Amino acid sequence: MRTQIPILTWVMSNPTTHRIGTAQDASEKGVSILHEQVADVPEERERLFEVQPLQESPVKAGVHWDELTPEKQEVAWFTDGSCRYHAGKRCWKAGAFNPRRAQTLEEMGEGKSSQWAELKAVHMVIMQAGPRAGPRGVHVYTDSWSVAQGLLTWMPTWHATDWKIQSKAVWGRELWKEIWEKAEEIPITVTHVDAHTTRNDSEALYNCTVDQIVK
Repeated sequence: MRTQIPILTWVMSNPTTHRIGTAQDASEKGVSILHEQVADVPEERERLFEVQPLQESPVKAGVHWDELTPEKQEVAWFTDGSCRYHAGKRCWKAGAFNPRRAQTLEEMGEGKSSQWAELKAVHMVIMQAGPRAGPRGVHVYTDSWSVAQGLLTWMPTWHATDWKIQSKAVWGRELWKEIWEKAEEIPITVTHVDAHTTRNDSEALYNCTVDQIVK
């Protein structure tokens, strides 16, 4: 039995606030617009939300940053993405922050959404992992519920359908594909963190740091 998605009406409404800003400026970070952006398909709601995992994702659920060993903190990254209009152009920025090494990564470009930039930040971190990662793998922290759920839950279905839904390509298709391939080579975990929280723990601090990087 399929349960009704609580935010379905809002997700399908396509307000202009979905277009720019950080991926969650218009709402709480826990609200996902992923399925709206998955493919340009008719609004057949019953079919659109029939996404079920066919196998276990190669990306695993992670733990809180403070629970990692010092060795694993060496390969742990907080990621974020944003999108802004500059001189009439939609520009995106992806960023990542490694607290243990005090290292940052940044990439910028044009023509993509803030949600894509969130995924690009994760992709950027995973792709740069080389022999240094080893069995420690890569540990990713993101405040994008959509990206976290995509990595943990939806990727197996997309992989089985050649990264398509109803013959339409999943948004960020090439990024998802490369992440999947990398996850079959090295251990990768993802942990969803709260955004804009009033807490002052390590995760809140580091997530705020990467949020500033992409502004």
